[in-house]
Amino acid sequence: MPYDLNSEREDEVLKTFKEIYDYDYDSDNLLERIAHKVMSYGVRPQIRDLDAEYTAAKVFYKIYGKFPTTASEWDANRALAYSGIPQKWLTKDLTQKASRITSISINNTPISR
Repeated sequence: MPYDLNSEREDEVLKTFKEIYDYDYDSDNLLERIAHKVMSYGVRPQIRDLDAEYTAAKVFYKIYGKFPTTASEWDANRALAYSGIPQKWLTKDLTQKASRITSISINNTPISR
């Protein structure tokens, strides 16, 4: 995570969050905070799971009518793949994938606190 956080960028991705999950972001929910930070800052897991990312890309396609191409779109795709938040069109249970990214921190403070 970057040392300097960008509140404008974090506000911008709230719309994307709602488009993907079909409800408003809840900052008290750990998995939703992870998805929000992944989309806001392009956080990537140290170990990728291409099957999870491919599964997420199919959901992205159902939502937007295209596969992700921009950096922001790939950030949203990674949020789908690694946040562990259930999504109505996910055909696989990716909730266990959240463990690949739950250890992210902001200024050395874990996001889970």
